[in-house]
Amino acid sequence: MLGLSGMGAADMRVPAAPGGFARAAGDFARVLEELLGRAGGSALALAEGRADVHSAVIDLERARVALELVLTVRDRVLEAYREVMHMQV
Repeated sequence: MLGLSGMGAADMRVPAAPGGFARAAGDFARVLEELLGRAGGSALALAEGRADVHSAVIDLERARVALELVLTVRDRVLEAYREVMHMQV
């Protein structure tokens, strides 16, 4: 489970998989896609007057935080890759 405060455990739970990093990355991508879809739906519902501002802002913030987390992990992985590539053998 990701430790993002303010988010429900059911929203951000990614099961530990024996497939390693690639499987975990795929799971994170699916969770992010779900959160972005929910945020888009909430924004559309708000624009149509079918949702309140509070729930729409919460969904948008959850998607923003999840996207920020994924981008941070990506940056760290790329940084580690570059370090490995510059090591002398």
